[in-house]
Amino acid sequence: MPAKKQRDILPDFQFIQHETRMVAAVSGGADSMAMLHLLVERGFQPAVAHFDHRIRAESGQDAEIVHQTASNLGLDFFLGSGDVLSEAARQKTGIEETARQMRYRYLFSVCAQINASVLLVAHTLDDQVETVLMHLLRGSGLDGLRGMRQWSADVFPDQPVPIYRPLLDWPRKEVERYCQSRGIRYCSDQSNNDLSFFRNKMRLELLPLLDALNPASRRNIARLARIAGEEVGLLERLTGALWEKSVVSASPQALSIDLNGFNASDPVLRRRLLRKAAQTLLRDERDIDSQLVSRLETFCAHGTRSGQIEVNDRLLARIHQHQLNVFLRDFPPESDWIAIESREQVSLPVPGVVKLANGWSVSAEFAAVDHLVDTAPSSRLIWQAALDADTISAGLLIRPWQRGERYRPLGLSGHSKKISDLFIDAKIPSTARGMWPVISCGGEIVWVPGFPPAYANRVTQATDRVVLLTAGRFDN
Repeated sequence: MPAKKQRDILPDFQFIQHETRMVAAVSGGADSMAMLHLLVERGFQPAVAHFDHRIRAESGQDAEIVHQTASNLGLDFFLGSGDVLSEAARQKTGIEETARQMRYRYLFSVCAQINASVLLVAHTLDDQVETVLMHLLRGSGLDGLRGMRQWSADVFPDQPVPIYRPLLDWPRKEVERYCQSRGIRYCSDQSNNDLSFFRNKMRLELLPLLDALNPASRRNIARLARIAGEEVGLLERLTGALWEKSVVSASPQALSIDLNGFNASDPVLRRRLLRKAAQTLLRDERDIDSQLVSRLETFCAHGTRSGQIEVNDRLLARIHQHQLNVFLRDFPPESDWIAIESREQVSLPVPGVVKLANGWSVSAEFAAVDHLVDTAPSSRLIWQAALDADTISAGLLIRPWQRGERYRPLGLSGHSKKISDLFIDAKIPSTARGMWPVISCGGEIVWVPGFPPAYANRVTQATDRVVLLTAGRFDN
């Protein structure tokens, strides 16, 4: 069988029309420069957007080459940049993922600026193979095996336009051959040879081994991705039908599932629905791990003595009257309970008052040593705390408690206890705990409203000055 001519395998841009307003993401590499010239050859006029990650010293030269190419082709050019290394360090995330997030954030902003209806990116068949292998090696399920979709509208939270990958069936060698045949200038990123990056190590070491074992390995893996994509599409439709049948209510912060119909469905669809439920609430997380889904599935089948679980550090779940309720820890708490309005910490001056959510406030004032409240442990919640003023000279801050935090209240002989355990012992509803405030000083918690003050800040016989903290409803 004769080999196909290159013109027979060029992308046909079947998903877009010539009048479509579009943004082409152009890094300057062979893939994106080939895509740009192919678009122009076919009569399209995309806006060109380039994001400078400022990781390499020569990245400014790449931007200039893309700018010059866009100018020669008579296309609008948009340039963005960001300090990826600093942002990755600040967020404590990987450089590659941080770069990806910052790049797409900028690209979508350009789409919004010119009212574009599609974003074109130049991922090739080789990129697809690498993506599938990365997912496979990290223990992905069927969804990961489908890799990237040629047309996708739900990759990012609040994604404003779909992403189109016209070169996804085109091997990188063909892309480079196309550039050479047209005399297209492109940039070479030397960081692609850095084996400290997982993707580079796989591209430079693993894929050549697979090629040696089977020259058709890349095509076969890409075909696997297409087949997986078709099967995932069917499962998504079936999951959608179960969603319509079982989900009683859904919002960005909470959803409820009728367990009667849910438990009667196929286990595969149950797991997919639970994954979709988690993705609905955790929209900023790319991957929902299988352990989270398994934890929810076990909870649905067997429950717990308390009727609730902490799914992870952001999600809570409880079962009530054959209904599964899954909600963010920050979900607005029951209206009668104390809560802080946001996760941002706020200063509490002495003297002073800070208004909280649900009609609550916390006040701080100096008091005489003999004007003290009984802060010994009791069966009731305690809404006043007397502290030794000399132990809080660094200033007071109010913020929500964090999962896993421990507190050393008066009455435990200097021992600490998880705040979550304090809530359980006090029978505080799970929906009231997420935004419960704590007052801290110098990084240490000095009071959890409702409980005794911190042991380290207690009033003793040596105390000269007292700060009295009071939490209460100001709308009564």
